[in-house]
Amino acid sequence: MKEKASEIVLKCLEEKKMSQRQLATRMGEDVRGLNQQLHRQSDMKVKRFADVLEHAGYRLEVVENGGIQRVCQEFANQIIETRQPIGYFYTFAAGIYTGIDNGTGDAWTEDFNSCEECMKWLKHEPATDASGNLHEV
Repeated sequence: MKEKASEIVLKCLEEKKMSQRQLATRMGEDVRGLNQQLHRQSDMKVKRFADVLEHAGYRLEVVENGGIQRVCQEFANQIIETRQPIGYFYTFAAGIYTGIDNGTGDAWTEDFNSCEECMKWLKHEPATDASGNLHEV
């Protein structure tokens, strides 16, 4: 289930034990405007979301990755077992990035020591896996 940006912000504020008024003060804004964005609008823009979270003490980096999705280990296992959904995925556990190329429904997997090498492999570029083997295009 996907969460709205405003729902994530509210959870972050709760975790930081910070009120909307405190956040608005940090941002130099009126609390009513922030409250309206968090409770009455359908959602907020990415730039605004990043700005609000930064002022709440979180760091958010938005990266364009060509449709490659990071997934949890449980969902990664499900993709490998069911071959669904179609697409390109990766997971990170115990210091290893595992790429899942399910673009054709075959769920090819490979382990990598770095996110960069994993992304290269998922984009069908030459990449070196965790064992030091070079995968050519």
